[in-house]
Amino acid sequence: MNTNEKQSRNGRLLTAGLVLLSASALMAVGQRASAQTVAPPTTISTAVNSTPAATTNSATSEDRPDEPSETAAADGASPDVPTANLWGVTTQLKLEPETVADSADGKTKAAVTDSSTPAGTEATNSELTNTVSTADAQPVDQLAPASTTTATNVPTSTSDTATKQVATTPTTAATTTSPATAAADTSSQPVTQQSKTDINLAGEPSTPNVGVNATLPTDLTVANVGTSTDTAVNPSMKNPIYNLVTDATSFGAALLLYPLVASRQMTQVVSWVRTLLSPGRYDISTTWKPLADTYDPANTQAFYTAAQDWYDNDVVKEKWSVPTADGKGQVSGVYLKNGDAKKTVIYGQGWTTEPQWMGYVSKVFYDMGYNVLMTYTQGQSASSGEFITFGAKDGADWSNWIKKVNEVNGSTGDIVLYGQSLGADVALQAAAQPNLPSNVKAVIADAGFTTLPSLFYSLYSGAATTLNGLTSKIGWHLNGQIPFLPFDKLVQNLNRINKFFTGVTLDDASGLTAVSRSTLPTLFISTTDDSFIPTAQTQALYNQSSATLKRLWVLTSAVGGHASATNAVTDYQAHVAAFMKAVDAMNSGQTIQQATDQTLAA
Repeated sequence: MNTNEKQSRNGRLLTAGLVLLSASALMAVGQRASAQTVAPPTTISTAVNSTPAATTNSATSEDRPDEPSETAAADGASPDVPTANLWGVTTQLKLEPETVADSADGKTKAAVTDSSTPAGTEATNSELTNTVSTADAQPVDQLAPASTTTATNVPTSTSDTATKQVATTPTTAATTTSPATAAADTSSQPVTQQSKTDINLAGEPSTPNVGVNATLPTDLTVANVGTSTDTAVNPSMKNPIYNLVTDATSFGAALLLYPLVASRQMTQVVSWVRTLLSPGRYDISTTWKPLADTYDPANTQAFYTAAQDWYDNDVVKEKWSVPTADGKGQVSGVYLKNGDAKKTVIYGQGWTTEPQWMGYVSKVFYDMGYNVLMTYTQGQSASSGEFITFGAKDGADWSNWIKKVNEVNGSTGDIVLYGQSLGADVALQAAAQPNLPSNVKAVIADAGFTTLPSLFYSLYSGAATTLNGLTSKIGWHLNGQIPFLPFDKLVQNLNRINKFFTGVTLDDASGLTAVSRSTLPTLFISTTDDSFIPTAQTQALYNQSSATLKRLWVLTSAVGGHASATNAVTDYQAHVAAFMKAVDAMNSGQTIQQATDQTLAA
């Protein structure tokens, strides 16, 4: 079992233990409570449509697959420069050299300077649509066991292109095997050869759902969990004693769990415990050891080894801060200036992600010629606030970050909004802000969630499954539930506590709502080995998106689990380059030939 699998298992066991302990301890309280009926919370009934999708066997290759980019020789491209043909766009990758400041000894030092924007400044933003729709859940069969690799049957649409014609009938994408990369250091984590059958979509609907927990709902809200027909989500028990007891246990569990996921101090404790359970969590070798051969682990090893030295010792770091949108605090970040470059990537922090690790990942974009601004969300790192708002407030804060970047680089330099995990949803929330400046060109959302209740249900389901593995040995089958802790009541209580401490609801952090309100070109990225935020949620975001140009890239071979697509750095840079080329072409009125086949072979 590798480090990430151990971390995922330990996390599920810890969660299951905590909720079971709280349920057991508080049961006694509930049993002694008054038999007087407790008035149920007011909820808004929202119909949830579920459209069954066609069942397919998707290529799987471990508990965490990753995505490859297709490398092909482009006409006229230099044979020494890598090229990629993605979504019908042939891209020759020209990575701008790093620009470093001269010093007395000839080596760039990691200088730190302060640059703060006074409180009270406001940001200008661009015009967006405000149409909100509801994403339909598309349940499909669970993937085959992770240890197997199969062909992928996918329906494709008709498209006449210069290279091929795709029929409207379902086709079988043959798996192709890349030669193993011998140079990668994978001795302690041997990885078998993987087939390269990543999913690449350019606007057409994404069905069926793939990856871990593909059948779980992706459109749960605080408003609709109480009306769900899924008994694991909403048990709908009519026993007044049971309801009285679970009112108490669910509230107690929410009081216990909320600080662990949202308060500044306790999330740091959780992060410390995670690192204690998985000491190699932030070891740079985790970027290449779990990586499938098809994603060039040798290049990843060389890249991130150099990135660690570059960020720790060489690149100049500037400390920036801007006021929060509500003017009640300051959010902080680190700016990495890239020579005379004017284009900038604003990079959002994930949940408990260490700033130093963000620095290593930032080199992915730095080497592509971008300045990088790494921002820290409210309630984390150097930013103010005692509670994380999961993007509900952070998206508006980014308006001030955008204004700050334009003050430094001018309003003609392109800006790309980017994030992984929680950071992806912050970027999507920022893209949905009104009146964004015209130089904000695109969004890249890597491993974002649809809604917090959907994310919580995925974790709840995992904990229930783990717990069921124990109780079933004595004949007690839980049927997707945690005893005396119904999911609907747990979420409703978490929402009440969140509203009390932050002033916003869990539904205010909806990724589905954000993507329906934004027309910015968006690239959605996920990996089928992500057991924390299922790929199905990224697919739902893509389907719901109102973007004028949207792309979906799902890595289907091993990369390392949640938010690890950047481990496949060769393919990652190729996909980003092709996407930004498509964005530039769209903005200049050019017509781009787009491939419509769902799986692009290398």
